[in-house]
Amino acid sequence: MPASHETLAASLTDVPMTRRELSAIVSDSIGIGQTWIENSWGGTVSSLCRAGLAVFGPIKGNQTTFVRRDAWVKKWSEFDAEECAE
Repeated sequence: MPASHETLAASLTDVPMTRRELSAIVSDSIGIGQTWIENSWGGTVSSLCRAGLAVFGPIKGNQTTFVRRDAWVKKWSEFDAEECAE
């Protein structure tokens, strides 16, 4: 995982944050523009979700929020994709 993703993941907590709130915290320190964090069609936050580090939190107004997966999902099981396909 790129260092920028690790920094973003480390910024997530059990408090739901919008993409804009996350970008305000980390965009300068990770050296990528706020657009890549705030982009709703992908961007870095979706990469964290695909990696199992972030999950959707409750809606805040009309904004999606994200939280650390391990802070909200207590019973998490990893599955082997090839094994599941059988």
